[in-house]
Amino acid sequence: MQTRSTDGIGGCLLPSVLRADLSLCVLAAFGLLTASCASNGPPESDGNAQTDAADVMQSNADASIDDGSAGDARVNDGSPTDGVVHTDGARSDGTAPADGSGAPDVTPPPQPLCPTGSAWNGAGGYCGNNGLTNADANTLYQCANAGQPPTSAQPCANGCTHAPAGTNDYCASAGTCNLAAFMSQYSNQCTGYPGWSPSGQCTDLALRWVAFLGLPVQFSGNAIQWAGKNVQGFTWIQNNANNPNLVPSPGDIVVWNSGEGVTSTYGHVDIAVSAPPGGSTWSSFDQNWCSCGCTIGCPCECGGCYPKMVTHYWAQDDVIGWEHPNMCP
Repeated sequence: MQTRSTDGIGGCLLPSVLRADLSLCVLAAFGLLTASCASNGPPESDGNAQTDAADVMQSNADASIDDGSAGDARVNDGSPTDGVVHTDGARSDGTAPADGSGAPDVTPPPQPLCPTGSAWNGAGGYCGNNGLTNADANTLYQCANAGQPPTSAQPCANGCTHAPAGTNDYCASAGTCNLAAFMSQYSNQCTGYPGWSPSGQCTDLALRWVAFLGLPVQFSGNAIQWAGKNVQGFTWIQNNANNPNLVPSPGDIVVWNSGEGVTSTYGHVDIAVSAPPGGSTWSSFDQNWCSCGCTIGCPCECGGCYPKMVTHYWAQDDVIGWEHPNMCP
């Protein structure tokens, strides 16, 4: 006779063997249900259904990854939009500068060009303000062709001096009172000075002398207005007709009021060459001075324009004084 179990399901008595099989089925079903519930939660890093300390540590490590992937918040791959300072040449617009330096491109200044038209006097040296464009006034440029870029450029520490047309401009020398060289360069050819009009006046030659000395050109106005000027590099000396031993030194710019055809409306300036103390005459280097008996402004065939040596007479002259270049003896 079979042994009956006292446990039952649904009020039925089951054999022991059948009861054991049913228990296994129930357990399997419970496992499937548990697995299904676990799959509805967030996936775990290690595949386990439990959230443990290892998972938390792994999550923290994931957040600090800096492998350069596009999803990293701290990527520094040199792209123009990641908010960091770039050293790979990238710019904010995503393009690279032509020089690869990483700095924004800078438009270069315009290139100097040699004179053209009437300002062109042939190949040679030109100061930057002697007909060139986009040039520096205190730089000497060598020009081979009109309207073309210079072949070379030399900065002039003491300024660039304009020479007469057909003669090379040059860098002024500092501290040189070489009146003989100046007279040799400008004798017997009318000269002007840039920015002054009309050309060929007595003041033009005097301004050339100032520039030749390497001093800043600060005189202005008619010749008579140069009297008493406190100009850099010069000392004003007032003439004293009662002191025949007070005379200008070679290189001084003598300022006239009137005399020997000079009118007090405009005056006259020239450059002293020789003035013996106590003497009755003195000599100077003059432009726009007439030497044939006519008045100031006489035509050039009378010798009125060309710079030349002139002998003057103290008894006939009304000299106000002279500007003495401090670098000269």
